[in-house]
Order: sequence, then C-alpha cells, then structure tokens
Amino acid sequence: MSIVSVIVEMRSGAGQAVLARLRSIPKVRVFGWTEKQVVVVVEDDDAKVLARALKEVRTIEEVTAVYPRETP
Repeated sequence: MSIVSVIVEMRSGAGQAVLARLRSIPKVRVFGWTEKQVVVVVEDDDAKVLARALKEVRTIEEVTAVYPRETP
C-alpha cells in the first residue's frame, strides 16, 4: 500500500481553522505545518477515498492550492 502526501497552501492567518477542518476529514492525517502550508497524509490509496478527501480539502474556503504527491 502507498500513501499520498498532500501539500495544502492556505491564506496567512487561517492555520487553526484549516487544521481543524483537515483533522475532521476521514483518512486524512496532519503531518506538519507552517504559517502558509500544511502537509497531510491520506492513509488509504483507494482512488475513491483519495478523491473524496481531496474534494473535501478543496472546499475549505481558506485553502488556495492543493498539491498531491504519491509516496511509494
């Protein structure tokens, strides 16, 4: 099984709101963050689970960009 790491860029100052929303998404685990970026891991490589998780991340108003990367 592989995991998918996702870099999430967000507006400055929106960190706590974005972190709270990300932590509420099933199969998504926050790995680390800075003022303007969060790295999350999607713990399931099933395409449907990944698509649903990425869709939820993109609906967060403060998120400005999402960059998924598969990790073997």
